[in-house]
Amino acid sequence: MKSIILFSLSLSLIVAGSAFAAAPPSGRTFNSLAAQPQASPPNFQKLSKAPAVKPAAAAPDFSKLNRAIAKPAAKPTPDAAAVAEAKIETTAAAVEPTTDTAPAKVAQADLELVGVTQLDVGDAEDLIGPKYRVTIRNNTAVAVTDQFEVTLLASNDDQLSDDLPWNSKWVRGIEAGQTLAVDIRLPFTAMEMNAEAEGDDAAFKFLLIQIDSDENIEETSKENNGGAVERKDVPAAESVASR
Repeated sequence: MKSIILFSLSLSLIVAGSAFAAAPPSGRTFNSLAAQPQASPPNFQKLSKAPAVKPAAAAPDFSKLNRAIAKPAAKPTPDAAAVAEAKIETTAAAVEPTTDTAPAKVAQADLELVGVTQLDVGDAEDLIGPKYRVTIRNNTAVAVTDQFEVTLLASNDDQLSDDLPWNSKWVRGIEAGQTLAVDIRLPFTAMEMNAEAEGDDAAFKFLLIQIDSDENIEETSKENNGGAVERKDVPAAESVASR
């Protein structure tokens, strides 16, 4: 009888142990987690892309400022003048010569240097050169519609050279018979052309003036387009309208 009781007790313990082993502990689960979809790696292509390169700005053309300023050349021959005449807007259409009629003459303007006066002496402390007013006139009944250049140069004599301090201003044309005032300031280097001297004696001695210094206008004469005057002889400017 005792053996039967012990056998029953052992069997109960075995059944209870098997049930405990089969059941998971309370509050826990051993089910494997569902696989999460793997996130795609970030795309750094946009960040690493090189920025677009802007086209480089065109370098300014300083060739005109560096050119030598010379006296007007002799009038070209008719063949050489063909290109220059094409620039003049007021030039009439060419007339084909015939055995009965002579070629038509094209009316030309005549720019004249009337005079020059001084507006101010500049400022040595701020390295500002003197300012002048050049008065010019169109001596003909032909309007000049092309622009042209008026140039001032500082020199120690009355001769032109390519190393003189200078400045210029463009004039946008001039009516027939019109008189204009053109204001131009020289660079301060004009006031230091005689380094061995001091004060006012260090400045240039002559003021040189040229009208149409770029040779853009066809004229009846170039003889009255320029001149030279001693700096000490340039009078102070009167109150006239400038352009």
